[in-house]
This record gives sequence, C-alpha cells and structure tokens, in this order.
Amino acid sequence: DLEVALKVVRRRAEKRLAQLLEYHAAALAEQRERLCVLLSPPPGRREALGPEERHSRVNRLLAHSHVRLSEVAAETERVRRYTAGQERELTALLQQQQQQQ
Repeated sequence: DLEVALKVVRRRAEKRLAQLLEYHAAALAEQRERLCVLLSPPPGRREALGPEERHSRVNRLLAHSHVRLSEVAAETERVRRYTAGQERELTALLQQQQQQQ
C-alpha cells in the first residue's frame, strides 16, 4: 500500500537523521575532550602552553571539527533530498491510485 510505503520512507529518514544527530553529538563531545587535552600542559610540564602553541593546537582541532561537521551536513542534506523525492513520488502515485478508484 502506498500510504504505508510513505510512512516507511518518513520513518527511515527520521531514523537516519536521528543517527546523524547522535553522531554529531558524539563528535562534539569528542572534540570537547580533545580540546581539554590539547590545552593541558604536556606530561612533565607544569606551566601552561604558550599562546602560539595553544593557538596552533586549537586551529588543528577546529580544522578537524570543520571536516566532520561538513560530512554530517552533507549526509543530512542527502537524506533530506532523497526523502523529499521519495515522498513526492509516493504522493503522486497515491493520488493517481485514488483518482482511478
């Protein structure tokens, strides 16, 4: 039944988007932990990092974070476009079916 298929498409999209949100939240938590480690003095050193070293470490982490966020955003957009296309196709088929009855 087309109505059921439409619900399945929506449910799958919702599940995939929820997975992406979980992945994103985990990535943010990981980045927060890495930032704390990066800004801590290296083992055996008591003094804090110098501004250049701290700046360099933060920039590397931000570059890595940007790549991961871009991947999540791209996958989210793919899921959104695919789901919208599936919904359009199924809705059109459902309307055809209803007109024929």
